[in-house]
Amino acid sequence: MNKKYLYLIAILTIAITGCRTERLMFKESQSKYDFETTVNMVKDTFVTTGWLVPWETDIQERYIKEGYSDMTKATIIPICRPEGGYNIIQHDKYKLITPLMPLQISVYEKEDGKVYISRMRVKMMSNMMSRTSRKNMKYSGKLVEKVLNGIILK
Repeated sequence: MNKKYLYLIAILTIAITGCRTERLMFKESQSKYDFETTVNMVKDTFVTTGWLVPWETDIQERYIKEGYSDMTKATIIPICRPEGGYNIIQHDKYKLITPLMPLQISVYEKEDGKVYISRMRVKMMSNMMSRTSRKNMKYSGKLVEKVLNGIILK
């Protein structure tokens, strides 16, 4: 099939599905725990399984400082698997995807008080990447789900 038609089909699919596109790119799961426990478990579990957690960002705190106070708790936790990141960033041709690095996990509370974990569907997104990037992203995606398995409700 002609590339023009594939692009057209992709654009039409996105236009038709509208807001549901987020569900294609991101995955949300309810946590078994309260907000603080979930944030700490996400960080600790990734660190103990060999990932780096270089920082965390309390989004609620940042927005409150800017005068936006009507929101629930939300924290973003970046995670990095050094081997996978290095395999991508060591080559100039793959540096293009560095905006996806480090991968981020979001922990947030909804208005009903329930806590959720959101993350990119890395394995699905990897299908659009080159072979090296795809291989590293698929493996990382599998590991992310394995790490979060003990924290989220099934």
